[in-house]
Amino acid sequence: MDQYRWKKEHAYMLSLLSGYDKKDIKEFLAHGELSIILKDFYTPTRVTRKILKISVDPYIYRKYHTMVPYFTKDIGKLFSEVTQVILYKEKAMPDLEKFHILQNDIITVITPWEEINKSQEDLLRLLRTSSNTLEYQNVGNSSRAIMQKLSDIIFDPNKHIAQGIDLSQGKFKNRLHTYITIELGNSQQEELRKYIEAIISATEKGIDLMNKVTHDLNTNSFYAESCVIGVVTSIGLINLVRNMPKD
Repeated sequence: MDQYRWKKEHAYMLSLLSGYDKKDIKEFLAHGELSIILKDFYTPTRVTRKILKISVDPYIYRKYHTMVPYFTKDIGKLFSEVTQVILYKEKAMPDLEKFHILQNDIITVITPWEEINKSQEDLLRLLRTSSNTLEYQNVGNSSRAIMQKLSDIIFDPNKHIAQGIDLSQGKFKNRLHTYITIELGNSQQEELRKYIEAIISATEKGIDLMNKVTHDLNTNSFYAESCVIGVVTSIGLINLVRNMPKD
């Protein structure tokens, strides 16, 4: 019994989990692959029993780690209902072939913006599962999209005003630059002023690097990982500015 024959059943099981209250287990199953393991047990005679193996994307597995035993049991029950296959047991495990060790231990920044938090997790998962030029370019595209989202969230056109600079929605680099300048522009401390300049410079260079990763047909994991570091650092700095006491 090979894995291929269960693709249609897998899709049908997902359709049965379409209810809102089943979204967690549906996400778990959607990022998993089903296969049957045949195992011989020796009692007075040899008995072959079927074990359902659920190989799950390692990042989804980590996300629902504490729920894995419950999800596994429910998926096994649903599988038997759909296929009429009698299972001895079911087991789930992370698919470590999809887990890539990065050069840096990148940790997402927790912000008050849930969309940004989720986007960071998605970006890290994309980075870890990328292995060719097109996938690395997708890291660049996703990075740029996150920075666009960030600028849309924090930019207030009635407050963050700069003469002679295009601050329309698509100009997220200008918006972030202006946001930092306005939010911290009243400080009289020289050290803080230099720090602000470093923030602006790091943010702009990070975005420039994202653009390179997006358009460079020869890009590689080094640029992609550097790009993600820039995104997470920029988010952290913007969040820092948001929390700083105002004069």
